[in-house]
Formats: sequence, structure tokens, C-alpha cells
Amino acid sequence: MVNETVWVKDEKVTATFTFENVKDKRVEIKMGFPFKKSEDPRDTSTFQFINDKNIKFIVRVNKTDVPVTKMAVADEYRKKTGEEYDFMYTWPIVFQPKEKKVVECSYNVQWADELGLYGGFTYIAKTGALWKSTLDYADFFIELREGTYRRFKSGHYNFKISPPGYKLNGRVIEWHFTNWKPTADFTVSYDQILHNEDSTVVWSMLELFQFKKTYDGARKYYTMDDLRANHAPQDDFYGRFYIKILRNEIYARHGKIFKSENLQTVFNNQSWYKPDPNFSESMLNEYEKANVNFILNYEKKRGWQ
Repeated sequence: MVNETVWVKDEKVTATFTFENVKDKRVEIKMGFPFKKSEDPRDTSTFQFINDKNIKFIVRVNKTDVPVTKMAVADEYRKKTGEEYDFMYTWPIVFQPKEKKVVECSYNVQWADELGLYGGFTYIAKTGALWKSTLDYADFFIELREGTYRRFKSGHYNFKISPPGYKLNGRVIEWHFTNWKPTADFTVSYDQILHNEDSTVVWSMLELFQFKKTYDGARKYYTMDDLRANHAPQDDFYGRFYIKILRNEIYARHGKIFKSENLQTVFNNQSWYKPDPNFSESMLNEYEKANVNFILNYEKKRGWQ
């Protein structure tokens, strides 16, 4: 490989490589671009249609489209790279003696989850270390979309950008190298800095409870399995608010009106909720009273009360 230029723009990656046959004879090889299963271009929401087929990894050699085949990654390749790649897109290419060719690979990526709480992108670069010699130069450009850039500037998100040595040119993150051999991949990732019961947490839980089909609090004693259901255990802010809603749902099922604006917002958006200014805890049955105490004790143990 002689050089490499990569642009990531509008959730599309365009990677352009120049390769040179250093031998004095004709060479026919198969090239490949590896991926992990979670990063398969075919799994994103942006579609490109070519010959009525949903093909999202496109290769052009000297500006001419070439056929692409998806195949499993050989164990030998995994050992060489030290990475657990799941598959690669491959294509044939022929070089005449001392010939240079330009290969352009393009594919779509999806940065963010539906709620915009986290996102990111990784471009696999270190497999380039397997090619002979160093690259004369390599340039990488990742343009943040307007929404992502606003998150970057807001201070409300943790951003991780690697490798170091980048510069920010407006919305574009840039790296420039000469006489370079790749040793790491390029990654931009972010996640929202959450606070207890901030708007993101509240609206996420609101939507979760809108899809809740049954209410069991009045007919059985809750267990730890009930407390773990349907919330994100890896994130205390979601889990904490979910448990709070679960406890107060018992009251809300009898029409309690809440002083907490966040709780009232959640229950106002439930089809079953009927506010009752005459609510009394005496309306709760044996199961419901026990479940309130069970959840409250759990919250105390977690330090949430």
C-alpha cells in the first residue's frame, strides 16, 4: 500500500487506497476489508440499491465497480491481526508488473442509538500494517454531523477520540501521517452524561411504561426478578427511576396525584391512569402494600432513599 485517504461524512465511509505491485511480474490477488458482526454495513438503516440488491459495501478499482463477496475470516488472518473479525468483503484484483491501482471502498455506518444517548464509529486501520513497508502518507477525516457536533460542544456528553494527535477543523476531526504504519484503529465515540431523573431518563421510562401490558402488583408479591425486568441494569439512573416508577405505579393504579412533576408526567401519559383527588392508601390491597414496602426496602439498600 502506497497511501490511504479516508472520509467519513453523512454516515458514509469512503476509503481510497493506492496499491503498487513492486514485482516485475503480473500478480493476481484477492483483497479484503474486515468487519466485526456489530459493524456490518448491511445492518444499518441507510440503503443503497444496486441491481435491485441491497448491497452496502461497494468497491471501485480505477473508478470501475468490481464484484464483492462476503466471506468468513480465516483463523490465520485473526492470528495475524490479533482481532476477532467475523467476516470480510473481498474482491479480486490484477496488477501488471510495477503497476499502481487506486481502490475505493465505500459503505454506510450508523452512529447513534434511537434516543441519541450514545453513538460512535470505528474505522479499522491497523490491518494495513500487514502490507509491505510504510505508507507514504495517510489522511483521515471524520466529519461530525450537526447533531453530533452540538453534542460535542454541549459538554453534556463524554467524547472519546483516538488515536491522539488529531486536530479539529470546524466539524471535521483530522489526522495526517507520513511514512506511517498503522498500529491502531480510528474511533470516535460518545455517551450522554446522565443525571438522576433528567429529561432523557424520564422520557425513556415514559415510553417503556406505555408498552407495559399487565399490572401484577395487585395480585402477587413482587420478587427481585420483577425489579430487574425491563430496565437497563448497567445504568443506575435508568434503573433507579424505573424502580421508583414501579413502586409509585401501585399508587397510580388507584389514581394518586403526585407532587413529583416527573412521576406525574409518566403517569399522565398512560392510558390507564385516572387521577383521583380522593386517593387514599387504604385503597391498596394486601399484595400492593407488601410490594410498596418490598420496593422501598430495596431502594434503601441501594442508597436511593
